[in-house]
This record gives sequence, structure tokens and C-alpha cells, in this order.
Amino acid sequence: MSWVQNKSRILSLGVAGALACGVIGAVPAAAEDALIVKSTVVDYKVGTKVKEADKITLEAGDVVTVLTRRGTRTMRGPGTFVVGANPKSNRARFADLTRQRAALRTVTGGVRSAGPDEETGRPVNPNLYYIDVERSGNVCLRDRSELLLWRPYNATSATYTLSETSDEAGAQILSLTIPFAERKSFTTVDGERFRVEDGASYTISNAQAASVTAITVIDLGADIKTADALAEALYQKGCMAQFELLTDRLASGS
Repeated sequence: MSWVQNKSRILSLGVAGALACGVIGAVPAAAEDALIVKSTVVDYKVGTKVKEADKITLEAGDVVTVLTRRGTRTMRGPGTFVVGANPKSNRARFADLTRQRAALRTVTGGVRSAGPDEETGRPVNPNLYYIDVERSGNVCLRDRSELLLWRPYNATSATYTLSETSDEAGAQILSLTIPFAERKSFTTVDGERFRVEDGASYTISNAQAASVTAITVIDLGADIKTADALAEALYQKGCMAQFELLTDRLASGS
């Protein structure tokens, strides 16, 4: 496994020579960054940036997936690959995954998921900004004026309680009861009823299932428009459930 730079070869060939060898067109015109989002190779860690013009040599069984400005690129060894060559467009899938209320359906008042996870069989969250009531960790939001809550299983009705947490002894804790009707996977909470703060921690509990989910809200500060930039922001802010959802969906094309 090794890096092979091709910039000097292109420069030495010149434009005409590069065209004759088929080099130009195989790599992007500008040496933009690509983000490694999946990797089975220790040398190519998830979250690392590489140049689209770089080449990666992989051995049999190695798999590296990157996000670029132009799409998703999955490289499977053995072989040597130009990082940014011929990425698969992910614009439609990215738009569907991040569009406000993209997954709302009028079918039985619920939300249609993206289908079950191939490994676990667990329904997949249909939207990056829906808060999974069963997944603890950092949650990155682009808009804190309305919370969008989603549950993976909806066969029966359930009641959850959204509560703020406090380190102060005797401090009054704000909480809100959130009912889910039978067959309903999705609900909203108006920010006027329950205002979440950037960097604050909350719990989502279900007394019937004796479950407690702990989340910390992180404000993205902007509506990030490209998949590579959003994936990088999610990774840096530790919003790993969303990072994994985004990269899994874009890599699989589902």
C-alpha cells in the first residue's frame, strides 16, 4: 500500500502528452481535497483528507471510500487508483437525505425508512437531521427552532420524555412528554415548547422500555450544501451516528 503522486508526470508530459496518454480527464483539473469516509486500511484513516489527484495502491481485500466535491468514489484492491477519478454522483441521495422533511409520508401518519440495515436488520433513519430516540451521542443540527424525532420501531404506541440535564444540585429540570401513536415513526417538537441550546445535554427516555438515550446538541451554524463538507463537519464535531448514516447511504447508493 503506497501513495504515488502523478503531478510531476503530468507536468513533464505537457498538455499534449498528457492527453495522448489519457492522463487528463482521469483526474480533476483542480487538486481539490477528498475526504476518506470508509477504510479497511490502517494507512488511510477515516477522517483524513487526500488530494483528488493522488494515487492509492491497494492490496487484495483493501477497500477505501472517499467523498469529493463531485461525488463518491469507492476503490477496491488490488490495484492503483486515482482518488478523484470518475466519482459516482451523490447529489440526489444527498439532497434526499438532508432535505427538510424529505421523508415525511402520508402513509399511516408515519415516516418511511430507508429500509433495514443489511447487517443488523434495524430500520435506517431516513433523514440526517431526524434525532434517533435510541442513539446516544452528539447530534448536529442545522436548525434548533424545531426538533425532528424519529424512532426505528413503530408497531405499538410509545411515550418518550425529553429532558434537559443539569449538574446543579436542586436545579429545576425542563422536560416534555412526547407521544408516538401506533405506526407513527416521526414527530416534531416546536422550539418554543422546548428550546435546545448549543452544547447542552439532554436525555430521551422511555419508561415502558426502561431505556434512556443521552444526547448533546451541536449547532452546525450553517446549512452545509455538499456531502464532503458536511461529512467533515460531522466527523470533527463527533456526530458519529450522522456521519455513519451519511457515508453509509452515499457509499451504498441506497
